[in-house]
Amino acid sequence: MKERKMSLEFIAEGHKYLFDGREVPSVTQILQSVGLSDFIYDEVAMALGTTVHRIIECHDLGKGESVAPEFSGYLEGYKRFRKDTDYTPIWTEWPIYSNLGFAGRPDSFGTMGTEYALIDVKSGAPGWIAGVQLAAYGQLIIENFKFPGPSYYLRRYAVYLDPGGTYKLT
Repeated sequence: MKERKMSLEFIAEGHKYLFDGREVPSVTQILQSVGLSDFIYDEVAMALGTTVHRIIECHDLGKGESVAPEFSGYLEGYKRFRKDTDYTPIWTEWPIYSNLGFAGRPDSFGTMGTEYALIDVKSGAPGWIAGVQLAAYGQLIIENFKFPGPSYYLRRYAVYLDPGGTYKLT
């Protein structure tokens, strides 16, 4: 019998994941459905978050530094974070599926000095849910990649960026 390859597709409009043609919940959807989300739907905040994530992704991929002035502080804060922590991304915004039946797109995975690190970039105020979100993203990483060692070797961080060019690491 021929082995069939399963595939994951991310559809940006509606933030949907299709695994082998069927929709599966995202980390965010699961957290919201069980009441473990501090997220309040706000179109302005969502647009800001999407823009900041795109700027960071483009920076990490070396796709230019042209940023509108109102967003330049977020990029400067991210650059400071990378320099201060010796963070080097391996990949960004990669959709991943879990055999537990959910999918997600961790912001960034890389190394921080000699350790592997999973980074979630935030453009809003620090919130308690980031730790739960990072635990789910950590499950995706550990399950899908040949991770060298137990899950506690994977450091998980939320990086809160602000328009003034600073960051807070939690």
